Amino acid sequence: LEHPATRPGVKSGSVLSCKIVLNSTVFSIFSWITEEWEHCTRTCGSSGYQLRSVRCVQPLHDGTNRSVHTKYCIGDKPESRRPCNRSPCPAQWKTSSWSEVSMDKFVM
Repeated sequence: LEHPATRPGVKSGSVLSCKIVLNSTVFSIFSWITEEWEHCTRTCGSSGYQLRSVRCVQPLHDGTNRSVHTKYCIGDKPESRRPCNRSPCPAQWKTSSWSEVSMDKFVM
């Protein structure tokens, strides 16, 4: 395996993606890990959204993963925010406090 800095056109400090090919299957040393989506911030309206954690990780020999900088992962970063429950909210009655009525406004 040649050192990347010895390759033409590769500057020192460049980040190169590394892939392993085994029996025609491509494996990346680094990969994106996504968590489950959180609950939506709204039940209706135009501003609801969901969040989830998205990390670039390196698998370790003990079966765990270590978080690394996103520049090491191949491909686009998966979404970490998405819209949800974007339907109109049902109408609601709004009430205010009672006010006094002046008797001189009534014609007898």
